[in-house]
Amino acid sequence: MQQILALAILLVTVGLVFTRPKGISEGLSALIGAALAIILRLISPAKALNSVVESWNIFLFFLGMMAIAALADQSGAIDFLAQLASSISKGSTLRLFILICITGAAISTLLANDTTAVVLTPIVYTLVLRLSLDPLPFMFATTFIADTASIGLPVSNPINLIISEQTGIDLPHYISAMWLPSLLVIVVNIILFTVLFRRELRTRYSVPPKTGASSSAYITIIILMLIAITYICASYIGWPLGIVSVIGAAILAVNLAKHHKLSIKRLREDISWSIFPFITGLVIVVEMLRGIGITDHIGRFIIRAAGTSLIRQITVTTLSSMIGTNLFNNLPMALIMTRAINDQPLSVATKQILSLATILGCDLGPNLTHFGSLANFLWLFFLRKEGVEISAVEYAKLGVVTVPFLLAAAILGLWITIRFHLWTGI
Repeated sequence: MQQILALAILLVTVGLVFTRPKGISEGLSALIGAALAIILRLISPAKALNSVVESWNIFLFFLGMMAIAALADQSGAIDFLAQLASSISKGSTLRLFILICITGAAISTLLANDTTAVVLTPIVYTLVLRLSLDPLPFMFATTFIADTASIGLPVSNPINLIISEQTGIDLPHYISAMWLPSLLVIVVNIILFTVLFRRELRTRYSVPPKTGASSSAYITIIILMLIAITYICASYIGWPLGIVSVIGAAILAVNLAKHHKLSIKRLREDISWSIFPFITGLVIVVEMLRGIGITDHIGRFIIRAAGTSLIRQITVTTLSSMIGTNLFNNLPMALIMTRAINDQPLSVATKQILSLATILGCDLGPNLTHFGSLANFLWLFFLRKEGVEISAVEYAKLGVVTVPFLLAAAILGLWITIRFHLWTGI
């Protein structure tokens, strides 16, 4: 009975998030699901509170990254970077679009998809408004490329770090397995978008006259580079990324205060506070599912269904992780799959192959719906703050068209890598 109630709560929560009836926010929807779980005694208040407290690093990370983006905007750095991109593209909308995709792919690969959503989205939005271009192709590009390019390195997505650490995949083995799938999905993503948005990308724009950047903007860009380096180092040595983000934001704030450009009021307004109740509710709902054993059952079922054939293992695990990502969010699904894989009496090599396939599904799957990853929500909340409303249905329409091709490219790339011994794993 408990498991039936838990699944019902999950369906209600997902349904509310997807449909937003009467404008109910995703954060409130997640909290409703969490409240039902507690009221129906599927999870104790103490355990619910503990699950939220244990997620402190996630809360700090997103708070810091959103503050960094807001402070960079205040400094004028975002305007300067937007202007630089328009000058490089020399009036070609298509060239500008491809440049943004490549830049987003680089940021996601080296710094993480959440960073792309937080930092690149406001730059691109500022740019397209200045150039009077249709914002939708560019906005969709920033969120899709953020997830698409996040399979490249362990630091490209928190999911990658969790899974690779739990299954013993070190950096050289990870790179040897993922370089081909990563390259294929990025190329496929760019090609698909240039085809789907070909009408919007045929236009040209007038390159605005160059204007100099303030000293605070230049200093901000330098600080952002240092934050990026620190972020990469912290990821590899296991430092809490939330602390790095908050400290980075504090340094930027001090720099702006010295130049008399810091506005606390504007900073408060620019942070998407609604993501925090969403994370809170989601964490509690997933902990409920884990506590009564549903997540373990799901994981073991997927592992059994994967069988022993290499292509079947990769395909089933990838697709199952993708589906779970759009039900539970990608972080909980990664934890579910990692636990299930490690619990099975499999060889080390098989566990690592299944883990790599899980990464493909959890990283690429969020492109199907807007609530598959927290990076997607950060992107969505920024647009809503700017008055741009993109419905779940509108997002899903693009996801349904593109995600199958992205997953096929990723599965093919990983299969080739392992089948033809390009992978240096066990």
